[in-house]
Amino acid sequence: MTTLSCIARVKRTNDYDYKRPPNFPLFVFASFTGDRSGSMTSMIDGITNAPASGLYDFVTEQCKNSIIVGQECYISATTFDDKMETVVNNVKSTKLNISYRDCVKWMTPRNSTKLYDTSIKCLNDLKKNSKTFEQSLSKKVQNLNPKIVKIWALLTDGHDNASFANSSDLHRTVTEARNEGVTCYFLAANQDACSVGENYGFSIDNSLTFDSTPEFAPQAMRAVNENVLRTSSLGISTPFTQLQRESSCGVNNITTIPTMMHAVSTPLPPTTFNQQNSFVTPPPILRQSNMS
Repeated sequence: MTTLSCIARVKRTNDYDYKRPPNFPLFVFASFTGDRSGSMTSMIDGITNAPASGLYDFVTEQCKNSIIVGQECYISATTFDDKMETVVNNVKSTKLNISYRDCVKWMTPRNSTKLYDTSIKCLNDLKKNSKTFEQSLSKKVQNLNPKIVKIWALLTDGHDNASFANSSDLHRTVTEARNEGVTCYFLAANQDACSVGENYGFSIDNSLTFDSTPEFAPQAMRAVNENVLRTSSLGISTPFTQLQRESSCGVNNITTIPTMMHAVSTPLPPTTFNQQNSFVTPPPILRQSNMS
């Protein structure tokens, strides 16, 4: 019987792997929620505007990446102080055109911080948009079980002081979203992002503390955008690296805690684990704490 000469290469990850390759995502829903309260001015000087640059790069890099990897991508962006404003509402990346000047306007600091109400609405909107899209696909496409990546990034520099909801409401919303497959990232200044993020329902690995200065804030924006791109391309959560943490916060604001290496944002279902698996205690990584 004649076989193809490339049989060992077609849909294989190595010479001895005859399983199908990973199901890479065809569709991406990415959402950014950015704090524009008055204290965000600390991240802006005559040259650098970290909040505006972070939003601009989040949108434009996601648009570029979707073309490169051949994905259909839908992007949302919401800014908030004591009011929330959705400036990009679930727009297909090929139809989206924003300028840096737009982002400077949208992220201009003012007023107080409506963190909880805004975050809860953004997460619920993200889940609703992806669910509506999935239901709109033809039955043939649905039967193929296409992978749809959902990503949400939250940026803030302080605690809520203007919401009706509370931290428990946010924790419940974030936890439910992660259990439904949403990868959630938390960037926070003027606080211990790992501790606060965990209290809000985020994973420690996807929470990043950064110094609210023009020197370090851009590094944090760059870190989250890099991880969002990797997550959207591969379909798996990308934790922040130690280098990203040190670049965003400075080595002097680092403490050591143990955590699981290569942890993902969304908990795995119990059936995924094999009782016969042996687990090795991983080495500790460094965790940030804001010492200011």
